[in-house]
Parts: sequence; C-alpha cells; structure tokens
Amino acid sequence: MQRLCQLWILLGIRLRSRRQVQLARHHPSRKKNLNDFLPRQGTVQPERLRAQIVLWAEEEVRLGALPPKSTSILEAVLYRGELPRGDAAGVVGASERHARRIVSALIERGVLAADSARAPLRLVFPATLASRWMPGLFPEKAT
Repeated sequence: MQRLCQLWILLGIRLRSRRQVQLARHHPSRKKNLNDFLPRQGTVQPERLRAQIVLWAEEEVRLGALPPKSTSILEAVLYRGELPRGDAAGVVGASERHARRIVSALIERGVLAADSARAPLRLVFPATLASRWMPGLFPEKAT
C-alpha cells in the first residue's frame, strides 16, 4: 500500500501540471488545477482507485475484451508497484504461455507497460480511461 501511495504522490504532481496546462488552453480566463476536481478531502484515495480499476477489468473480462485472470495481474501490479514478467504465471496460477497472453492483452489495451521485453511491468494511466478509473477528476461535459 505504501508503494501505491508513493505512486499517487508522483502521479498527482505530474497530473497537476498537465491538467493546469490543458485547462489554461481551454479556459484562459479561469485558473483551475487538479484539486478543483478531486474530492473535497483533498486526498487521493488509493483503495477507491484500486476498486475502480478492478471493476473496469472485471467488466472487460465479462465483455470478452480481456482474458480471464487479467484482474489478478492488475491487482498484483497495483500492490507491488511493478511486476517482474516471470512472476506473472505464479500470480494467475497458469502456464507461462497463458500468462504472456494475458500480459500482452493488457499491454495492447494500454494499461500496462514495460521499458523493454524483459523489464518489469508497471501500471499506466491511459487518458482514455481517466474518467472511468478516476471519476470526478475531470469536469463532465455539458449535454
């Protein structure tokens, strides 16, 4: 849990600067930052983030967009911070080949990444899933 909190501290700093730039482009007369879209407590809630990511993964598995046991890999990466590729088979309790297939599907969806083919896997926060994984972070579009 400590590594997840450290990740969020680092991520929050990066998101804040990017978000301020994006908002300044679209709303030059108004200055806003990331804190305007976070819950009023002003803190990131790691357990809520974990729940959102797991819920998304379970729905994707049910829809057939991700292989079964993808959720196990994502949870392992969330708790450990990164996951050595060799540990993936042990996490899902399946063969190396099956674990590689799951990891490949998650990389293809853009939620996992690695610096090289042998480097450990780490979680990526794709912009396409920002509103799903972190509801309330971005303002809703008026319809």
